[in-house]
Amino acid sequence: MQSFFLRTNKHENQKLKPNILKKGISVFNSWVLSALCLSNLFFIVWNPSAYANNVAIENVSLVNQAAAADTIVIEFDVSWSNAWRDSVNHDAAWVFAKYCTANCSTTGTWSHATLKRSGTNPSGFDDGTKQAGSDFIGLDIIVPDDKKGCFLKVNSSGSGTVDFHDVQMIWDYGQDGLSDASAIAATTYVKVFAVEMVYVAEGGFRVGDGSDGTNGEFEFGSGSSVAPAINSEAGISFTANAADAWYYNTDSTADDDTSGTVFQLSEAFPKGYEAFYAMKYELSQGQYRDFLNNLTQAQQQTRVADTLNSENAAGHYVMLGEDVTAVASRQVIKADSDPGDGEPYSFGADRDENGTLDEASDGEWIAMNYLSWMDLAAYADWAVLRPMTEFEYEKACRGPISPVDGEYAWGTTDLTDGETLSNAGASSEKVTETGDGLTNYQNDGILGPLRSGFAATATTTQRKQAGAGYYGALDLTGNLWERSVQVGNSKGRSFSGTYGDGILDSSGNATNEDWPGYTSGSGVNSATGAGFRGGAWDESTTAYLEVSNRAYAGDDDNTRRSDSGGRLGRAA
Repeated sequence: MQSFFLRTNKHENQKLKPNILKKGISVFNSWVLSALCLSNLFFIVWNPSAYANNVAIENVSLVNQAAAADTIVIEFDVSWSNAWRDSVNHDAAWVFAKYCTANCSTTGTWSHATLKRSGTNPSGFDDGTKQAGSDFIGLDIIVPDDKKGCFLKVNSSGSGTVDFHDVQMIWDYGQDGLSDASAIAATTYVKVFAVEMVYVAEGGFRVGDGSDGTNGEFEFGSGSSVAPAINSEAGISFTANAADAWYYNTDSTADDDTSGTVFQLSEAFPKGYEAFYAMKYELSQGQYRDFLNNLTQAQQQTRVADTLNSENAAGHYVMLGEDVTAVASRQVIKADSDPGDGEPYSFGADRDENGTLDEASDGEWIAMNYLSWMDLAAYADWAVLRPMTEFEYEKACRGPISPVDGEYAWGTTDLTDGETLSNAGASSEKVTETGDGLTNYQNDGILGPLRSGFAATATTTQRKQAGAGYYGALDLTGNLWERSVQVGNSKGRSFSGTYGDGILDSSGNATNEDWPGYTSGSGVNSATGAGFRGGAWDESTTAYLEVSNRAYAGDDDNTRRSDSGGRLGRAA
C-alpha cells in the first residue's frame, strides 16, 4: 500500500535491547548514455506473493529519551512488498514523522519532527530486527541534510518482501522547540508516514523522441527530429537557431512560450541528470485522506472542494464540489461526522457508499484524482518532497535508452486498454485484460482512475507488461495526468528544486517561493508554471499518452479535474 499509517502510540516507558548498527552499502551507480549496455526490456522482478503499493508502518512508540541531548527515539515496524536492489537502481521508502502535544484528537496541531543526525546509518539509528517473512537481511537508513525524514532501502541485492520490527530514528525534539517534559507527556503523540519511491540513477539521457515537434516535443534545432541530450545539470540556452542548438517548440497553450522563444534555463533547475527519487506510484486517495486528517479545519477547507465551516459536510464526497453525496469518476474521499466548532474533520474512503469508511474495498488504493496543482504542492510541502520537472518525468520514463518515436513509459508503442475491473476498490484491484502496454485510457469501462500500480501483478515480469518506466515507477502513462514543472514559462523556469519543510501556511497552502504558482503572502495559490504530462483514463487521443508529447505541458489549469493526479520527488 502506498499509504500513510494513522496509528499512533503514546510514549511507552520500556527498556530497549542493545542498539546494534549495521553498516550498509551507500554507493550510488552513475552511468552515461554512451556506456549503456542494458536493453530497453529492463524489468523489475515482481514478488508473486503480493501486489504493489502496500508500505505499512505499525506499532509506533517513543522510547529511550536522552534529556541531556533533547532527543528521544521513534520506534516502529515497517514492511512493504516488491522491494528490490540491483546494480542499476533500487526502491526505497521515504519515512517522516509528525507530532502533536495537546488536544490531538480535536483542535491540536500536528507539526513536523526533525531528526537528530544526517548521513547513511547515522549513530543511534537502527534498522531493527528482520522478521521471518523478510527476503532481506538489513536496511540502510539515509537521512538527508535537512533531517526532515529518512530513506529506508534494502542493503543487499535482490527482490522480495521487506519486514523489519523496531526500526529506530532519533527525534531532535529540542530543535523543534519542545521541552523534556513535553516530549514524554501523556498528551504527546507521534505519527510516522511512509511513501514508496524509486531511485533514478545519475546519468545522461535524452528528451524528445525524434518526432517533428508538432506537439511541443523537445528538439535540437527546429524541425530536426533530433532529441537533445542532457549530460549534466549545467544551464541550457534555448535559442532562435533552427539548426544546431536547443530550440523551443510551443505546445500552443495560453501560458506557454511561442516556438523559437529565446531563454536560459538555469543550472538550479532540476534537469534529471543528477540522481533523484520519484514516487513509485501516483499519489493515492488513501494518502491524500491521511494528509487531510492531519490538518486544521482552516487548512482542510482549502484542500477540499466542499464547504466545511458550515458544520454540515458529514457524508459528502468533499473533493467533488458542494454537497455531493455520491461517488463520481471513482473519487471516494468522504467526510465523517461533523466535528465540534472549529475542529478538523475526519475523512475516509467509501467507494461502496454504505457509510462505513475505510473498508477493505473502499478504494483508498485508487490513484488520487480531482487534485489541483495547489493540492499537490501542499501535499509535497507537508511530506517534505518537491514537484518533478518535465525533464525528470521523461528521465523516469525512458532512462538512458535512446528514444523511440511515439513510445510510452514502458519503452515501446504497444497499448492495451484496461476496461474490466476485478477486485474493485481493494488493495489487489486490477483489470482482467492482459497484454503489452496495459494502461487505463480511452474513457471506457472503468470511467475513472485505477489502483496505483494496477498493471504490476503477480504474473508481470517485464516493463511493457507492468506499465513501468525504466526505473520501476508505475502509471507514468495513462491513469491520471502527471503534473510537472514546465520549461516554457518563466515561473516554471524559476523552480530550483527546493523541498517542502513539513509546514503549510495557516490556509493550507505550500510556501516554497520557487514553486510554480507561488504568490508572496499567499503561498502556492495558482498553477502558473505547471503543466500536464502522460495522459489519463479519459484520453482517447493516444498521442497525448506518449512520453515526449507536450501538448498540455504548459496548461496551467488550476481546477480539480477528474483526470488530474500527481507524483513527487526528492534529490538522492
